[in-house]
Amino acid sequence: MQRIAAEARSARVRRVAEDALALDRLDLDDAFRPNADGWFVGYGAVLTWRPGDIGVRVFDDFANDAVQGDYCDWMGEFSFDIGEPQALSEWLRAMEVRFEGMRRLDALIHELSTGDWRRVPKGFR
Repeated sequence: MQRIAAEARSARVRRVAEDALALDRLDLDDAFRPNADGWFVGYGAVLTWRPGDIGVRVFDDFANDAVQGDYCDWMGEFSFDIGEPQALSEWLRAMEVRFEGMRRLDALIHELSTGDWRRVPKGFR
């Protein structure tokens, strides 16, 4: 992936590789995981590579299993006293790595889902 990020002729391919590598390097923890049992299953989008892709079936099966047991409908929580506004600033600083992950993931989804990948030069797709 590093070679692709450095050597691909297509700027789009380089951006995809760079975003994937950046996501892999993020140091995330469970600091703001919700205080609830179960998995968060609120997302409904599934990125697929072609019609009939098995990813849709895998996600559907996962979602069905998740809602048959315990699940939660929020993805994180943080509580602070309104009299301590610096706590919000501290939370925002702690969230920076997550916000970076969201930006990178959004960029990756955008690059993968737009345009015609068949038109990427064969020099390296």
